[in-house]
Amino acid sequence: MRTEALLREAMTDLAATARTPEAALPRLLASLPTPASTARRHRRRVLVVALAAVLLVVAVAGPGLFRRQTAVPVGRVPGNWNLIHRVDLPAGWEVQQRAVSAGSESSSYRSSTTAATADAQCTVEVLAAGRRATIFTSRLVALDVNGHVGTFGNARDEQSGRVEWAYADNSFASVSCGPADQEAKPWSATTTQRVELDFARRVVFEPTPLRLPFQLDALPAGYAIHDVVDADDVGHPGQGISLYPTDKSANLPPMYISVNPGTTEVKPGIPGQETTTLDGRPAVLSATEGSLCMDDRGYAACIVTDRGEPADLNVSLWPAGRRELLLEVASHLRVTKHLDDPSRWPDANVALPR
Repeated sequence: MRTEALLREAMTDLAATARTPEAALPRLLASLPTPASTARRHRRRVLVVALAAVLLVVAVAGPGLFRRQTAVPVGRVPGNWNLIHRVDLPAGWEVQQRAVSAGSESSSYRSSTTAATADAQCTVEVLAAGRRATIFTSRLVALDVNGHVGTFGNARDEQSGRVEWAYADNSFASVSCGPADQEAKPWSATTTQRVELDFARRVVFEPTPLRLPFQLDALPAGYAIHDVVDADDVGHPGQGISLYPTDKSANLPPMYISVNPGTTEVKPGIPGQETTTLDGRPAVLSATEGSLCMDDRGYAACIVTDRGEPADLNVSLWPAGRRELLLEVASHLRVTKHLDDPSRWPDANVALPR
């Protein structure tokens, strides 16, 4: 009908221009039927006026309302041990390491010799709100990173430069790239900017699980989680967590917990080792390695501290409480039932105590 046609025409005009709602709205209202005595016509006019008001709001909001909006990412927050970013990698690139700490997260990548940028490496760093990755000192170039204002420049004592941008309010991310061979000639500023900007535009901010092949039910007294690390691509050995003492003055060692393929065995003739059994699992305490490792279905679940001095120190001569500390942590460590299927491993927020 005529009224519906006018509404469609007005919506088209307003969405296209978003500048003249004052012109379109009177034209629309002037074309409405004169109020009649019937309730049906009255209700129709009320509905049309309401729709016209909505059109006015749309017009004032601008044409951007009709475009697909990009969700504002949630910033890095302490206590979230999963990642909030991933990278749509170019052909020939692979993940080297991913890590999450209380105030930041990072991921590192390397290209093969057949990639467009051969034998290169890039690192993405995402910081918690309020932290700034880089204090630029020279060569500042303004860039667009997926609609966000970015900068390419050099920090102090940095040769090749990096790209940094605000991915959310007061929350910054950066990309740094260069030759994988540290002895190779550094790239030119032009090459560095081109590779880093392309990589930065491939960063996608969305919840990305960091999966672990174990669960830790509780933390030992005086410790907090320092970081969660995936040293290789998902599904390969190298996932683990670091525990640091909360009081730096306390005489407590940092610890690293991981589960990797391999068995624990006592090698003949090596001093400083002690064997035991934990929940039916054979275990070895090694003073030479500063560790306790349990054999779980062909995987070694290990808790590693600093080594003793001298290197052949016996477990019986460890600092007071060291042996008991490792045994306590081991009692809270549960290896997942699905070691051969990383997709079924718990994500870090599930695997670790809150």
